[in-house]
Amino acid sequence: MLTLYDKHISLRVMAGTLADITDFDPEAPKISSFPALEASKLMAMSGFVLGPSGSDSGSDPAVNGDPNQYFGTSGYSGTLTPYRYLDDKGVPVVAEDTLWPLVVAKGSNLVLFLREGPGWDSDPVAGQEVSIFEATTDDPQPGDRSGFIKYSVPLAIQKAYLHKVVVADA
Repeated sequence: MLTLYDKHISLRVMAGTLADITDFDPEAPKISSFPALEASKLMAMSGFVLGPSGSDSGSDPAVNGDPNQYFGTSGYSGTLTPYRYLDDKGVPVVAEDTLWPLVVAKGSNLVLFLREGPGWDSDPVAGQEVSIFEATTDDPQPGDRSGFIKYSVPLAIQKAYLHKVVVADA
């Protein structure tokens, strides 16, 4: 089963909120603000969603009949797809099952940094783009129970900052 890593996606995750990151500027995220846990090898690509899901829209026709359509509030959706890493007795392998403790409880707060394309498999560098999300988890939902042990964890996106340029630390 393909992981995010296989599709050139880096997803760094931390428990908490953006307020927990020292000197965080969403318009110019510093390299040091990136969470340490690289989760791209810990999740299946199948079922993974994180980003815009469309905006509210409306129409306010002008007097002359022009349609005057507009976009309103942006909508976002997210679903994480973590694997479970268990030994042959069903006991979590602590060194590998690192994402699960962050997503297992409904209502957990997460910060997610998403990078795609070249350089996804290395530490972030100045000039790369990153999308940053603050989210709350729902209850993990079991997968199809064939093969790997995988869950879907729906996210309620609280804040989103799309395509921001990473800056070097001062």
